[in-house]
This record gives sequence, C-alpha cells and structure tokens, in this order.
Amino acid sequence: MKKIVSIFLCALMILSVASVGAFAGPIVYADGVNNSKIACVDFLDFSKENNDWWAEQKEDGTWSPKELFMSPTDDDFNVCGAYIPTDMKNLMTYLKNKVAWSLTDNGEVLHLKTTSTASNPGIPFCVDDAGSAINLNSEVKGGTEYVKIRIRNYSTADQLSFGYTCTAWGGGGRRFMEKTIASIDIEPVSTEWKTYIFSYPEANAATNYNDLCKDSKTGAISPQYGGKLQDLILFPFGYNVKDGTGAYEGAEMDVDYIVIGTKEYVENYKSELEKKEEKVSKVEITKPADKTSYYVGETLDRTGLEIKATFNDGTTEILESYNVVYNFNEEAAESVVTIKYGSASTTYKVKVTGIKDIAIETPPKTTTYDMVTIKSGSFAPEGLTIKVNYNDGTSVVKELGSFKLEYDALKPGEGNVITINFYGAKTSFTANVINVTSIEVEKLDKTYRYGGEIADDDLRITCIYSDGSKKSLADAKINATIDKTYDFTKSGEVEVTVKISNTTYEIDCTATTTANVEAPTSLAVDTKLAKLSYNVDDKFSTEGLLVSYVYGDGSTVTLKAEDYDVKYDFSEPGDQKVTVTDKHANLSANFTATVEGSTKQTTPRQTTTTSGKTSGGCKSAIGAGAALAIVSIIGAGVVLGKKKEN
Repeated sequence: MKKIVSIFLCALMILSVASVGAFAGPIVYADGVNNSKIACVDFLDFSKENNDWWAEQKEDGTWSPKELFMSPTDDDFNVCGAYIPTDMKNLMTYLKNKVAWSLTDNGEVLHLKTTSTASNPGIPFCVDDAGSAINLNSEVKGGTEYVKIRIRNYSTADQLSFGYTCTAWGGGGRRFMEKTIASIDIEPVSTEWKTYIFSYPEANAATNYNDLCKDSKTGAISPQYGGKLQDLILFPFGYNVKDGTGAYEGAEMDVDYIVIGTKEYVENYKSELEKKEEKVSKVEITKPADKTSYYVGETLDRTGLEIKATFNDGTTEILESYNVVYNFNEEAAESVVTIKYGSASTTYKVKVTGIKDIAIETPPKTTTYDMVTIKSGSFAPEGLTIKVNYNDGTSVVKELGSFKLEYDALKPGEGNVITINFYGAKTSFTANVINVTSIEVEKLDKTYRYGGEIADDDLRITCIYSDGSKKSLADAKINATIDKTYDFTKSGEVEVTVKISNTTYEIDCTATTTANVEAPTSLAVDTKLAKLSYNVDDKFSTEGLLVSYVYGDGSTVTLKAEDYDVKYDFSEPGDQKVTVTDKHANLSANFTATVEGSTKQTTPRQTTTTSGKTSGGCKSAIGAGAALAIVSIIGAGVVLGKKKEN
C-alpha cells in the first residue's frame, strides 16, 4: 500500500503537535502532562480518500469492506486508519445481518440502517495502528479522553453507545467487554446535523452498564477505561435498549465523523462537509417530493425531492444530502417541512393525519415478568403488537419497538398496569410481576483457614421468586451487592451469613450457610525481629513478634495481635520463659527472654499476661527469609505443641 507522509502543525491547538498522514488518517500528538503525547485522531472522518483503502462499492450499489491484511502503520511514523472488519467474529456479531451501511455525499457520510429487530446493532471499526499509539486515559493523566461525533438521527432512538477493545483486557486482546459501554443522550427524529462531545470515561461511569463499573465491595463506581485502543464499536441506537426507545428494524442514521483526542482538539475539529456548509448562500427546491400526505408517527419520504445549493462564489450543486426538520408527531392540515444546508433553508408543506385510537392487536405470549427484566430496560413482551386507527379510517399494525411501554410503581403480584404509548394514544394491559423474595445458599465446599476470605465466586446462591420459581443468582441478572458475615478465627463448621441487595430492583434478602475452617495443629513464634533483652520489671513488647498457626501440611498463617496473649514474669534476672497462647484454638508456644539487673523487691510477684493487641503486636506477615523459631537458638528458645494442663 502506497503511503503519503506529511508533517504539519495543527493550527487548531495552542499545544505544539506533530502529525504524519497516509491514506488512513493521521495521528496528531498533543503535548500532555509529564512529557506525555496525547493521540488526536480523525481516522473516522469519512472521505473518498480515506474510504478507498478499506471500502468498495459493488455493481448492485451496495458497499462492502475490503479484505485487509497489511497495516498502514509506518516504521518511522505513527499513522493509522479505521476499517470495518470482515472476519472478526467477536466484532462482526453486532454488524452481520443487523446493520446495512453505505457511503454517500462523495464518501463524506456513512449511512446506517438496521436490518433486524436486534437490540444491539452496531458497527465495529478496527484501529489499524497495531494497538500501540492511542493510549486511553483521562487527559490529566496524559491519555486520549474526548470523543466528538456528528450525526443525523432519523430514528426515534434517544441514545447512542460506544464500546471498545484494548490491550488491557488480556486474552490476546480484541475482546469486547460490556463494562466499556458508554452511552450518551441524543435528539431523536432530528434530521439535521447534531454534534456531541463527551468524555469517554465520564460517560462510561455514568452509564455503568449492568453495574459493571461498580466495585462489589465498596460500591464505588469508577470508569473502565484504559489500555491501548484496538477497536471502536458504535451502537448508533443504544446498546440493548429494550424499552421502545432503542433500535428497531429500519432505524437510520448518518455519521459525518467520529474523532477522538484532547478536549481542545475535538471542540475545534471541523470536517470538509462542515466547511462546505459554511460557504452556502441559498438552497431551493427544484423538484417537489412525491409524497405530500403522512400519518402521525411516520418519517419523511424524500423520494423525488431535489434540492439545489448556491455557494458564495456563485457555483451551484444538486445536493445528495441535506438536513430536514419536521414534526409528524401530531395532526396538521399543513405541517411545515424545512430543508436546511448550513445556514440556508427553504420549506414546503404536507398533510399529517392524526390518530383516533390504538388497541392491542396480539397480546404478549406471557404476562408474567420479573422486576429485574422490567426495570433493567430489557422489557420486551414477546408477541405484543398494536393496531393504530387513524382519523381517516386507515388502520396499521405496529410491532414492538415502534411504541413505548410505560409503568408507574411496580409491586409483586397481579394487577400491575403496563401502558402502551404511541405518540400520545394509549392503551394498556396488566402484568403479574414477580420478584426475588428470598435466597438459598449452598454449603461452601472449600476449606478455609484462619484469616481467610470468602470470594463471591465461592458462593452458590439460588434466588427464590414470589411465585415460588427459582433461578441461580447469575441467571437472575440482579447485579446485586453481596455482603458476607463470618468469623474464621474459629475452627470447624462456621456459620456464614450472606446478604444480596439491589435497591433499584427492591431486593434485600439474607440467608445462612456453613463453611469448614481447618484447625491448626500447633502454634509457632518467630522472634527474629522481637526484643529479647529486658531489665527487671520491664513490660514485654510484642513489637516485631510474629505468631503463626501451623497447619497439617506445614504451612503457616500469621495471627493478628488481638488474637493471642503473652504470659511472662520479669521480676527476677536471668533467662525467663515467655509463653504465647492463642485465644481460639488454645495452643501455646514458649521462647526465652533475658532479664538483666537485680531483684528490686522480695515479696512474691504474680506472672504478667500481656495481650498482643494492647502491646502493639506486629501485623506484618512472615517474610520469605524469616525463620520460625521452632528449635532452640542463641537468645531465643521456642517450644511448639498444645498447652498442657497444670
């Protein structure tokens, strides 16, 4: 592939940048913090030159991506492009048989149209820079953060979503993970160009798809954004939106460009199409549209309509695409359709017939739904259709996706009203809502030790619904917070309390189970870092003392200071025995400390017991080179074994 290399300064930015271009888009590097270079890329500003290396139009007028095997990455300079893949199954699953695409306006515009009822139609773009140049991070940390997209959204969808793959997720890369989803609100049925600028990590955290950005322990939500960008996936009508405001068969959108980089770069970016629009002085209708009568809820049909633009230099052009503004949401004898191109506009009028009423044509196959399905946005009653009766006597059947489903407060049981709303005309049906009311937790089949922790994956939780049906926690898709309460200082069968909760779905259930905690065989004391020399009547210091349980396989676990006591008598000089006894298994170990000085009193003294906790016992684990004082050594003798009865 022939490459065109150029070096230029980006006049849009105050920061100094350098760039290199090829048939694919150039990477512009902006200076970031700590000498970092932030990649700013316009590889998805569609143009004939950029498109030629990855796309081709067939004889029948349809478009397809080319088979690409060579990277346009230059050995000396970073250049990259983006292309639609042909054989990456994990990415193609969102495109194949779901989205048809074409390039219009002399290659300046990517037109998208859904071809199925799938809730997640998307179009993936492979970033052809070998996954090395575009570092995803917040701008203040020297990463590429901001995204700008310019679209014409002909559909009723009110959001779009992005996802990505990167080098950070492992598994060889190219793995799309739902935690990367970032959704933004867009204007529905807006047939004029709209631009949207957003911070990807901020949008990702705000979306928090399926609570995947939420820490299961702390509940904190943080962006799942990082690594080197490999693939960018656009879901033009939102990702898995199933409440009637997302994707549907026939939904359409135009994309002028998608650019990423610093905030300043994306804010100042303009495509060639935008620059062209700024030079128009007049638009006019040279041929009228064939269709001049519509029904509420329909979209504009431009068949036959021809628009001519006149530019500031006197040249004219028959426009292939342009913006249209109209409102077919209500009845009107003369509804105005406005044609816009840049700042110039013209209008014509059409008739819009209103809705008399709507009725359920075919009821849903079931009317029992769980709370999570309804509230998670995946509520799609299979089989439900409605008949729309218009004021002129015409009737049309509409399928799920063309109307909205609404509800007020839901409660478990019968009688929950689900309202169908089609442009203000309403009907309803009742649903039996079930919810998780209790849980069962199987006995843990893993053996734990003192100080061990139960991971969420260790638990096998079954959710029991209000109608008596059951599902595993994974199948219930609750995304619940899991809290566990247990005491692994004890040995044997220990009670474990498990609580799952999700306030959105009104779920708060608790159950108990048991876990087996292995009993230690002995106690060991490491005195290598402990103080072993004292004066008469000194108090023993647990600083540096490491006390551990020893298990049958010879491995050890260090005790916390509050879980053992130290017994000693430093009233007389000489070598004195110090005894450490744990508080749970009743195990003891002895070692020797040296006491210097003379006896200060002759009255009998009682042995002193010091709690490891109050004496500031060391909480660090035994290091790899630290030795357990199991046999007598100079200055410290240790005896292992169970405490004997006196």
